[in-house]
Amino acid sequence: MVNEESTEPEPSEDPRYAGFPPGFFDRVDPSSDHNFYSEPRIVTHIDTDAIAAVGALYEELKLGGRILDVMSSWVSHFVDTPNDLVALGMNAFELEENRQATSWVQHDLNLNPQLPFEDASFDGVVCC
Repeated sequence: MVNEESTEPEPSEDPRYAGFPPGFFDRVDPSSDHNFYSEPRIVTHIDTDAIAAVGALYEELKLGGRILDVMSSWVSHFVDTPNDLVALGMNAFELEENRQATSWVQHDLNLNPQLPFEDASFDGVVCC
């Protein structure tokens, strides 16, 4: 069955969702993300061990060049800061506080899923 408003198949019929239980990707809160991100939250959303694991993964990936940190905030989780790190997130105050970012862009991917950059603008992308 296909949703009349979309050409996308229902999740139960979409091979990208194979192996996930029904409703796995449903939103618990259907309200706009702007409601949550309008106020700065200078907190970590993962614990210390998770932050260390993410930093270790970034080290293992040996990311270099221009890096995009999608869904960014006041902190990126690099052990060694990339020379050119662009932070993309929803709260300008939080993004301004990100000392690892060389620049930042406030952008709501739910309202516009198109990234505001030219194709092939980055050498790597992270999301955490």
